[in-house]
Order: sequence, then C-alpha cells, then structure tokens
Amino acid sequence: MIPAPLEYPPYTAQRLCPGLWHIQDATADHPPGTQPDGSFHSPSSVYVVETPSQVLVVDLGPPYPGRALRALVDRIAGGRAIQVAITHNHFDHIGALRQFEDCLHHLPQRDPIQTAAPSRLLTGGESIALPPYHFQVLAVPGHTRGSLAFYEPEQGWLFTGDAFGSSYVWLLFLPDAVEVYRDTLRRTLELLGEQEDLLLLPGHRYQQQILPVPGIDPRSPRNPRLGLPYLRDMLTLSEQILAGTAASRPFQACGREDLAAYTYGRAEIDALLPGRPPVEL
Repeated sequence: MIPAPLEYPPYTAQRLCPGLWHIQDATADHPPGTQPDGSFHSPSSVYVVETPSQVLVVDLGPPYPGRALRALVDRIAGGRAIQVAITHNHFDHIGALRQFEDCLHHLPQRDPIQTAAPSRLLTGGESIALPPYHFQVLAVPGHTRGSLAFYEPEQGWLFTGDAFGSSYVWLLFLPDAVEVYRDTLRRTLELLGEQEDLLLLPGHRYQQQILPVPGIDPRSPRNPRLGLPYLRDMLTLSEQILAGTAASRPFQACGREDLAAYTYGRAEIDALLPGRPPVEL
C-alpha cells in the first residue's frame, strides 16, 4: 500500500514504492487543476531515488522563494549524500538548482544550464551509478533539443521529464519537433525491447489523471500508468501527423493559437501547425 502523502508546503511528497519518492508543488489546499479563482495550477514532478548511502533527485521543479524543496529532500535523505539529475532546461524543472549547489549535478549538455555546482555534462550513452541502481542516460530530443531520460532496467523505471509527455506532450519549441520526436521514439522503443513492466515517471505526473483533475480537456487521454503501450501509441500518432492523417482539434498555449492537439489511442501530441515558427520561452 502506498503510504499517505507528506505535506511540506508548497510541496507534497509520497513514496511510490520502496526506494522511490514523488514530490510535486501541490498540496491539499492547492491541488493541481482549476482553482476557485479560475486560475489553473500546473505542478511539476520531482523524484527522489534512495539507496543505503545516497539519494538521486531527478529534476527540481519550478522556482519558489526560500529552500523548502531542499529541506524536504534533506528530510528524505536523512544525512545521505545527494546527487541531482536534470532532464531538460525549462524553468519548471530547474527552479531549485541554487538550493543544491553543494551537490553533484548531472546535466544535459545540449540544453545548457547555468550553475555554480560541480557538474557532469551528458549527451546520452553514459550511465549514473547509484548502487544497487544503475541508470542508463538516454538522449531523447523532441520537447527540447537536449532532453535526457534516465533508465533503470532492473526496476523498469524511466524518468522522462517532458520528453514523452505526462499523458500528452508539447512539441512546440523546435521547428522540426514532430520528426525529431518520431525518431526518438523509434530509437527508444528499440532500446526498451519488450520491457512490459516499464514505468514512465514523467515531469508532470498529475496530467496522467491518476485522480481526475478539474480543467484538463476531457478529450485528452487519461493514463494512470504510462508504459510501452503509451509510447507505441505516441509513435503511431507522430507518424500520422507527419503523413497528414492525424485527428486533431485547435489548441492554445504560451499565447499562441497556431497550434493543434493531435490524438490517437492513449497519446496526445500538442504541436505547431505546419510551417509555423517555434514557441520561444
């Protein structure tokens, strides 16, 4: 049984299974989704992997004042050494970097990130040893040019940031994002083989709607568990988009209306309309 969440405002932490925690910047009083004032709260996911001697923190959420995330991670770590691994350089995944500048950072070389911390730059193909766990570093461009994922094959854990989405993926920031993403999916699925117990641990876990989230478009897929079937549907959908046969509806984000939401099975891709310039954050 999954234990009750631990609230440490503005965060909530919950142990997903032995050795693995999920943290998000949401609480019972400030849950994901549409708020009483009509605004929408979109929390980011942070993961903590525990070993007997150290912990690995994957992504660091959006920026908040103070040091609440570090205090929460320190509470989980209980004095063990801390390392940090970042999937990509968007603000809602690197917001607490300065709170961890005394820790080793594993960073995507092709998504440059400014930090004063000791850093190891990764392009894919490397590994992160955290015995008894050994993470393979995967290059997974599409959402950004330098996106990384961290794969622990013995556990079936795949930490993906926003590379494959969290029930839907934004392919808005590269001019050739859908083509890049299709190629990434092909390589990743070949690498994963028949890992049917695969568990994707994405950058915005609330979007899976493990519990319903008010304000998410009801036409968006609900994926309480993300695994190989989801990635296979994403590949089919990306191929349909490139062939011009995908089902779609208008979509708006980042102040832009020249976008479309494409759907197939478990998958949704929110992308630029053909010929439109990328979104700049």
